[in-house]
Amino acid sequence: MTTNNHELTIRQASQWLETMLILPDGTQGIYERYRINLRRINPWVRPDCCIESGRALYVAGQYHGDQAQMERGLALASFVCTMQDTSGGFLDGSFPFYRFQPIMLDERDIGDSFGIPDLPNFRWHNDNGKITELILWFYRETGEMRFRETAERVLAYLLRAQGDDGAFTHTVRGGFRRLGSGRAATCKRDGHRQSLWRGGAQGAALARCPHAPQRAHDDRLGDGTV
Repeated sequence: MTTNNHELTIRQASQWLETMLILPDGTQGIYERYRINLRRINPWVRPDCCIESGRALYVAGQYHGDQAQMERGLALASFVCTMQDTSGGFLDGSFPFYRFQPIMLDERDIGDSFGIPDLPNFRWHNDNGKITELILWFYRETGEMRFRETAERVLAYLLRAQGDDGAFTHTVRGGFRRLGSGRAATCKRDGHRQSLWRGGAQGAALARCPHAPQRAHDDRLGDGTV
């Protein structure tokens, strides 16, 4: 059978992704990236990277008829659900930035040098919005209610974190930090809310949809950038 360039690219890319898995079955997530300049893996496990890689492996497995690869993609999505905050407070339902997963026992987290206190637990709303979108994708694909329930909880957090003007407040362990100018990511989050509402969540999300793109519009600079 002749393999075209697209098929070869998909196969090679998905196989490379699998070399980045913490465990071969995908149950403990995937490393964030390979740092080419340092020639080493960055030992962060980010929920947004896990869910994006999970969908990529799932779809690649569908394309090639590889059930085992689909299962690894599904395992990554299931792992992401375990990273969700269950504190019951303001951060309930949200996802932290990353978990430090050292490869070597004496490895130091490079995040310590970024100047943001408690960086692993920082809540980025573009990350949480992307997780919402892709968790819902898995819900639609599999019909498993755990994915819908996970998405509904993160949506509830995003609604708490958004102000009436459409902008978001970054949060870390209950501390609040207002975003400055340049809130283009809020526009993306709008689409995720619409996706969740169509997926069966409450209409409060849809009611808030116009706020984020309006805020991004208001933040435009003279050259049209945000």
